[in-house]
Amino acid sequence: MLELIEDKEDTDYVEECIIRQINSFKTLQLLCLLSLTRGGIDPKLYHNLKHKFLQSFGHEHMLTFNALKQLGLYTELDKRGIFKTLSRRLNLVPKDVDKIDLKRPKEMAYVFSGAYTPISCRLVEQVLLNGMPVFEEMSRLLGVDDFSSRMTSSARLDTGSVAAMQRSLLINGNISLRASFE
Repeated sequence: MLELIEDKEDTDYVEECIIRQINSFKTLQLLCLLSLTRGGIDPKLYHNLKHKFLQSFGHEHMLTFNALKQLGLYTELDKRGIFKTLSRRLNLVPKDVDKIDLKRPKEMAYVFSGAYTPISCRLVEQVLLNGMPVFEEMSRLLGVDDFSSRMTSSARLDTGSVAAMQRSLLINGNISLRASFE
């Protein structure tokens, strides 16, 4: 699913989990992951999966589906495809997993066996490397119109701290990031 290849295998597996009544919570997680990675699910498939889930696990989950839809976790197809855009822009799914050295990691994706880098980690990296414009761009993609970049007086950095942060940050002794704060 995370490779953004829309094939029938993913939906078949989710349907099989529903039919076999494998843990309702895990099945809901898979439904949400399927929806999020595809930017929503085709309306016919969306209703079919929801119907099968309710038949299999009980209609008391109707409120769950309503909440998931309101949160944007299980939705019908969205033309924007936010996850696809973010995944490509932030390189969340490495092109060549074999090039990631799991014994001497230089990429954050090693945490997930080289298959995926969490959005939050990549976003922090991009802000450190390229500054706040990247964060603002990603916020617009996610539909966040307004955010506060103010710091409280206790969170402000003194000049010594800024100088220290401008030096190379070493993570696990292997990854070198340059952070510049203005």
